[in-house]
Formats: sequence, C-alpha cells, structure tokens
Amino acid sequence: MLPDSERNEMRDMSNKLEVHELSTALCENSSVASYAVVRKESLLQEEMFFSEQTTSGRLHLAKELLKLPPNALKSFAGSKGLTKLNSRILGLLAKNATQLLRHCVRLLLLVSTDLLTVRLSGNGRTVKEKVCVQTSQDIRAIAHQLASMWI
Repeated sequence: MLPDSERNEMRDMSNKLEVHELSTALCENSSVASYAVVRKESLLQEEMFFSEQTTSGRLHLAKELLKLPPNALKSFAGSKGLTKLNSRILGLLAKNATQLLRHCVRLLLLVSTDLLTVRLSGNGRTVKEKVCVQTSQDIRAIAHQLASMWI
C-alpha cells in the first residue's frame, strides 16, 4: 500500500492530466486545439517534472513523457532538464528503483542529442561510470547505446 504522500501526488497528477484531456476535447474543433497539445507537453516537462517528489509520481510521469513524440521532448533537452534527469538517475541508482531507472534512461536516449549539453549536465559521466555497470541487462544495453551515440 502506498503512503499518503505518494497516493496524494499520484491523484494530483492524474487530476491534472485528466483536466488537460477534457480541455483538449472541448477545444478539439476550435483554433485553440494546437495550444492544448503544446500545453500537455509544457505541463509534463516544466510543471510536473520539476515538482514530483515520490518514486510513484516520478514513474507515472516518466511513462507519460515517453508517450510524447520525440520532437516534443527536444525542448526538454536543455541543460536544466538534463541536469535534473542526471540527478534523478543518480538517486535511482542508490535506491535500486530499476523500473524508474529504465524509463529515465530511455528518456535520456530520446532527448540527449546535443553533446555539449550532455557533458555539462553530467549525464555522460553518469552513464559511462554507473549505468553501464547496472545489474539489469536491458538498462546496460540502453546505456551502451547512449555511450556509442555520444562517442
């Protein structure tokens, strides 16, 4: 059973996403529809990513981010987003949260195309020194794919 804080965070996140879906459905035939799609990306990347505190909330958020098209995630690839992702990955390595780590590494694979930003955020070192030696075979495979992409 989830603690109250995790349950509350999951409920808040679900409510925000549900409100977004309802507003998108209402605006579907109007000129505001394109704004609603961008709004979901903004909601996930800017508001939720930097505020989620629990492992359950972060896992749910990572799954939602992975549903977005890769082009929509490119704005996330700024140094602030990659730095936060790096700190999350480091924290997950210490916690042994394999499922969330797997999603974060997949997310990193989608957004980390700018080598300079990757270096500045610390993700290159984290992946090379820590994620590539992870016990999970699929996480190691993604990490090696990242390393080869950056070399």
